[in-house]
Amino acid sequence: MKILAFDTSGGSFSAALCEKDRVLAEETIITNKTHARHVMPVIDKVLSLAGIEISELDLIAVSRGPGSFTGLRIGLGVAKGLSYALSLPVVGISTLDALVWPFRDSAKSACAIVDARRGEVYTARYNFSDGVICDKTEEMVCSPEQAVKNAEDCDLFCGSGASAYIERMEAALKKKIVPLNIESVINASDIAFLAACKAMNNDGSDPSAILPVYLRRSEAEINFEIRNSSV
Repeated sequence: MKILAFDTSGGSFSAALCEKDRVLAEETIITNKTHARHVMPVIDKVLSLAGIEISELDLIAVSRGPGSFTGLRIGLGVAKGLSYALSLPVVGISTLDALVWPFRDSAKSACAIVDARRGEVYTARYNFSDGVICDKTEEMVCSPEQAVKNAEDCDLFCGSGASAYIERMEAALKKKIVPLNIESVINASDIAFLAACKAMNNDGSDPSAILPVYLRRSEAEINFEIRNSSV
């Protein structure tokens, strides 16, 4: 199975072409520019590096959030467009799942904490067994203090939120924390491997069924409500 996967949920953009458990090509860039400018050029580059024609693909995988509202809309729009054009199934993967996937062989529990701005984080707590996620709490947006209190017994904390709010988290737990993957860079290959697991369980979806996971309202909606409440 040849899987094209990409992530547009944060400040980094990653695209990968994977087959079974092999990464054929992967490109990850960090930029402050909108992902719309480089999604297709990077996807074309990854396909070229892998020596794969777009017609040879079997599955599209994309991050579904939580994350940047604009980034998620761009990624899901591209994924759905490719899915319709190529008549391929598409799988949406949680950005928090992809963030902790590199630690799946650990016997320790992990907590993904991504900076959601406005002093909040996106978070979920995980346990692993035999190299797969076996237990996961509900994804939520909350304060950094609440995030770590929900994961007091965790040994692994990863993501941009773990770095951005380290002092507040340590004060809440009253112990030192060593955050991992502090830039919250998500590898598209991890999205591909998670998608392969879902596809094996027949979880490939019609593109219309995949929706972004925001967990909270956009800043535009919040600001609109504030303006109207003051009228």
